[in-house]
Amino acid sequence: MIGANDEKVMKACMDVFEVTSSLECRSFIGVLLDGLLDLKCVGLEMAGVYLGCDSDPLSIPDYLDIEGFDMSFEYMDRYVVCSMVEGAKFIKEWCGANVLAERERVSNSCDKLVSLYGGMTVLVKNETPKDCLLGVFLCSEFGVNGCIGDLLESLLNFKGVSVGMSGVYLGCDEDPENFPAHLSGKGVEMSFGYMGEYVVCSMSVGAFYIRDWCEKKPPL
Repeated sequence: MIGANDEKVMKACMDVFEVTSSLECRSFIGVLLDGLLDLKCVGLEMAGVYLGCDSDPLSIPDYLDIEGFDMSFEYMDRYVVCSMVEGAKFIKEWCGANVLAERERVSNSCDKLVSLYGGMTVLVKNETPKDCLLGVFLCSEFGVNGCIGDLLESLLNFKGVSVGMSGVYLGCDEDPENFPAHLSGKGVEMSFGYMGEYVVCSMSVGAFYIRDWCEKKPPL
């Protein structure tokens, strides 16, 4: 839970992004949100918002777990660590109260951030998505990367994939044999299944989860 002193550090951090400007932008709030939506750390001279899941290990502070889904707000020599979903909700609340320029764009970005980080947190706390992708990864004696490549190619064509005990399915798949009963058919859902267990998420959250997993996948 975020305490009062923690909140002061987080607000000071966000204030720096709001007042910092360049020739290209009036403030760095938009830059911050764009970076966080791409799961990237964003740092300035006096402040920074960092993610344990950034694909660049050099961008991650030592105090963040690279296997976890925590984030931190830094201001000067102080920092606060919180869950990604807590951090996203704080950013949305702060922006709602303080940002005046491009409010609609910022608000939309904040909504996406809360949705993305909330969905990613649910997936990470559940073992099924990880077991599912690991099952695909280990499915072939001859070409492990080929199996992952086939999965990605199928998903890019909006087709679900079932490999052994694993399956990744899309609500927009037109093939009824690839469409499990636990998906609603609304077209924007995705599920990870393994040994009869499954987790449903939005397609955007699932895509980010797969990207993060592929960047950190076990060595061959």
